[in-house]
Amino acid sequence: MTTTSKQLDRLIVNDRIHLSEILSSDVPAFVKHLNQDKDIYERTFRVPYPYKEEDANWFVNLQQERSVNGHPQTLAIRLTDTLELIGCVGFTDVWQNSAELGYWLAKPHWGQGIMTKVVQAMCQHYATKTDCRWQSIIAKVFDTNAASARVLEKNGFVFKELLPRHLKKDDKWRDAKVYKLEL
Repeated sequence: MTTTSKQLDRLIVNDRIHLSEILSSDVPAFVKHLNQDKDIYERTFRVPYPYKEEDANWFVNLQQERSVNGHPQTLAIRLTDTLELIGCVGFTDVWQNSAELGYWLAKPHWGQGIMTKVVQAMCQHYATKTDCRWQSIIAKVFDTNAASARVLEKNGFVFKELLPRHLKKDDKWRDAKVYKLEL
């Protein structure tokens, strides 16, 4: 039997981490982690800084609406022992045969291999255990974000192209790299 994202209660990544629905009670964790410093903001395309409670409420409501409508939503990355939200992973810009992967992880958890395992679990779940009919997953990273590019490469994503001046951030144009995983 296949599942839709709406039916996903919990996706086990390993004994320390799992993915689950984003909850209204996660708002303080969003605000805390996304305001520690500008490093997450500097490495992501869509996360604002400073990150306000209103931003978190809007995002949580959007994800809950997407879940109700059966669309692939962004999931919370949680510590299994405390259930604390420490990041997010999800698909945006879903087209007929493809989707774009995005993610962030709270800075205290960087460099531990968590995101590599999270991306692996998420891609495997949607490629094999859901009713999605995607042929590929793409991901864009800033050309200066070598750690995120490495996460993708470890999961079989292949560099496809450089997008010069892809996004203007803090009044400066930034280049992005496009990676693709064929399913």
